Amino acid sequence: MYDLTDKEFRLFQKFIYETTGINLNDSKRLLLIGRLSKRLRARELDRFIDYYEYLQSSAERDQELIQLINAITTNKTDFFREIAHFEYLKGHILPAIRARGQRNLRVWCAASSTGEEPYSLAMVIHDFFDGAPGLDIKLLATDLDTNVLELGRQGVYDPARVKDVPAYYRRKYVIPAPDGNKVRMHEALRSMISFKRLNLMQPRFPFRKGFDIIFCRNVIIYFKKEDRPLLINRFREVLREDGYLVLGHSESLLNETQGFKAVANTIYLKA
Repeated sequence: MYDLTDKEFRLFQKFIYETTGINLNDSKRLLLIGRLSKRLRARELDRFIDYYEYLQSSAERDQELIQLINAITTNKTDFFREIAHFEYLKGHILPAIRARGQRNLRVWCAASSTGEEPYSLAMVIHDFFDGAPGLDIKLLATDLDTNVLELGRQGVYDPARVKDVPAYYRRKYVIPAPDGNKVRMHEALRSMISFKRLNLMQPRFPFRKGFDIIFCRNVIIYFKKEDRPLLINRFREVLREDGYLVLGHSESLLNETQGFKAVANTIYLKA
């Protein structure tokens, strides 16, 4: 175990916040020691201050920054987690979009982790519009962590991971993987989803307005209170008129609802 001084912890807190927007409070000190110790060993460094200086000046800084982010990010996720959101999606949001008669649907899962959430969205959306010819459906799945993005891109899981997928969707969209010991998401789903690395706190998103639905669940709780309105406003900027923003059940816009109207528990309509 490496020793992390108070001064070094503050340096990493500030660096991680300025780089990613993630606010590591004092309770995360042991987590930071445990996860970054692996990076010190990988770089054959003896002290946290050496690793900090390496991140500031090394020619391999950008590559190592990705490894740091992969180490500290939390990737807790499940298929159909907070299922009430998917029920509202099927019962209210998708019928409203179909009633508009639009010929394309754009969805953004803004914290995709290992892919369970975007694949859950894809199952509901593909099934709802199955048989609707000419409808162009695309789902963008983003995350900071390159390792989890690659797992999501593969769409291969242990059978125990899909236990929370409703039986109807499991029969339709979950198939045996080639090795026989795992399962794989159906090609119809994988072809809908693009997995991309994205830092939510970068000054401007690298795409234009046009999303009908944004899922960003259990993410803003990791940001400072003063940064949350900035992120919510960026989401609003890339939503179409009458677009929907879905947050986690432990989150809400509270006093940050300018430009949105609550339509269900932590589901908001662009006003």
